[in-house]
Amino acid sequence: MYRQSAILEREVGLEISRTTMCDWVMQVGELLRPITASMRQELLTGDYLQADETPLMVQVPGLGRNHRAYLWQYSRPQGNVVFDFQMGRGREGPRKFLGNYEGILQTDGYSAYDEVGGTKVIRAGCWSHARRKFFQALQVDPQQKPALELVATIDELFSIEARAQEGRFDARQRLALRQAEAGPWLEKIKALALEARKAALPRSRLAEGCDYLLKRWKQLTSFLQHGQIGRERDPTYSAWSQELDPSRVRGSRSADCSDHLGDRNLPATPDPTARLL
Repeated sequence: MYRQSAILEREVGLEISRTTMCDWVMQVGELLRPITASMRQELLTGDYLQADETPLMVQVPGLGRNHRAYLWQYSRPQGNVVFDFQMGRGREGPRKFLGNYEGILQTDGYSAYDEVGGTKVIRAGCWSHARRKFFQALQVDPQQKPALELVATIDELFSIEARAQEGRFDARQRLALRQAEAGPWLEKIKALALEARKAALPRSRLAEGCDYLLKRWKQLTSFLQHGQIGRERDPTYSAWSQELDPSRVRGSRSADCSDHLGDRNLPATPDPTARLL
C-alpha cells in the first residue's frame, strides 16, 4: 500500500489515503471468499499437499509494539495456492485448515504439522531443507569434509529428480526411476550422517543438520513410495515469501486494516485490527 500510494501521487498526482486503499483490499477479500473456499476444498480433496508458513509483522492497536503473525501457505505444484492468516505459529491454524485431510502432506519438519490432518495422512519431508543444514555448516567451515560429502551425495539425489523433470516424467515414471536409482544414495547419506554425528560438536551446524535428517528420515524417504512427491516444496512459494521478508519492506508502513477477518482463508489477508508493515 505504501508503494502504491507513493506511485499514484508521483505519477498521476492522485493522493489516496492508505487507510482507504487498505479498506478496498479488505472489501475485495470479502468478495473473493467463495473462490478461496472453493480453492481450499479442491486442495483438500486431492492426494498431495504442500504446506509452509512465513512471518508477517503487524501492528495491533494498544499493543505498543510490532507483532509477528504468520501466513500459512497450502498448495500443490502447478495447482491452487491458499494463504491462511494466523496471529501465531501454533498448530491450531493448520489443524483447522486441514481438518481430516488424509493425503500426502509435505512440510519442512516444523513440529506444528506433526499432529494435524486425519489419521491416515502421509507425512513427507523436504530434501532442500535437509541439504541447507549442511550447506550452512560449510559456510561456517568450508573445509568440513563430512558436510561436503553430505551435500555432494544429496546432490546425486537431486540429479535423479532433474532427469525426471527434464524428461517430463509422470508420477509413475518418476517413481520407477527413484526406486531403481535412489536407494544406494540414500543408504550412503544415512551412513554419512550417522558417522558425522558421532564426531560433530553437540551444538554445531553439522550436528544440527544430522539430527534434522536422521529424525525425519521416514518423511524424507517417503518419496520412494509416492511418485507425486517432489524433492522440495513448490519453489514459487519461496519467491513469494521473499517479498514479505521484513528486511525488504521495513519502513513501508501500510494503513490501518481494522475490519474483523479473524482466521479466514483469504490470500495475504491481515488479522482483525492489524496493520501490515
